[in-house]
Amino acid sequence: MISFHFEPSSLSSTEKRDRLLKLSVVSSPILGAYFFSTGDLSSPFACPLREFTGIPCPGCGLTRSLMAIAQGHLSQSLSYHILGVFLFLFLVLALLYFSAELITGHPLKISLSGPLQRHKRLLFPLLGLFLLSYHLARLALLWQSDQLLPAILNSPLGQYF
Repeated sequence: MISFHFEPSSLSSTEKRDRLLKLSVVSSPILGAYFFSTGDLSSPFACPLREFTGIPCPGCGLTRSLMAIAQGHLSQSLSYHILGVFLFLFLVLALLYFSAELITGHPLKISLSGPLQRHKRLLFPLLGLFLLSYHLARLALLWQSDQLLPAILNSPLGQYF
């Protein structure tokens, strides 16, 4: 169970600036995805790891996934990166959280109870394990479809060796 409540203390001016900075950080990917998704879903950014080695990083596809969500294409978003939908939801929830704190002027506290409270230390290791498994599965699919080896061989690092 998750519960929310506002603290009786008010946010200081430093805390308000902090929340405003965090609000701008979490809203930037949402706004960028919306404004960059007006045409095809080619990302305006290149992955440095993929560009240098030919091997996609664990985050490759997240930008295109967010852009697909901005256009309302959920299945296409999932095809680019399965975590894009979860990242988008996290960003929207964080945006709402920081907005609520700024609007009310009070810190918002979130409390966990039940199984979530007992196992919260496992959340990040499990998320990391899922991300690693997902990335390895994506690499295995690229290998199986004969796309990974040519990408590695044609990369600057592959050309060097």
